[in-house]
Amino acid sequence: MSQKPEIAGRSWREPMLAAAERLSPWLWEARAAIEEQRFLPHDIAKELAAAGLYRMLTPAEFGGCEADVHTFILVIERLARADASAAGCTFISCTSAL
Repeated sequence: MSQKPEIAGRSWREPMLAAAERLSPWLWEARAAIEEQRFLPHDIAKELAAAGLYRMLTPAEFGGCEADVHTFILVIERLARADASAAGCTFISCTSAL
């Protein structure tokens, strides 16, 4: 029998937080340009997607991470410390994908 999603999803916490941490210095450096351009540059969006951050809440059966909500909030918070726009785009992608 499989584990409940909220238990199974915790296994994604460390990799998702590590991805957010890895991208944070880049986001911090790009924040002024992001604000000036008023959109998230394609290379940043592509890296967020490649890290799986856009699929955090997507069910595993649809190719997502099925991360628990606590992990999702921690990752969004970490991204927001570096750049609120990147965090906002990630939040929207995760909550409107299906």
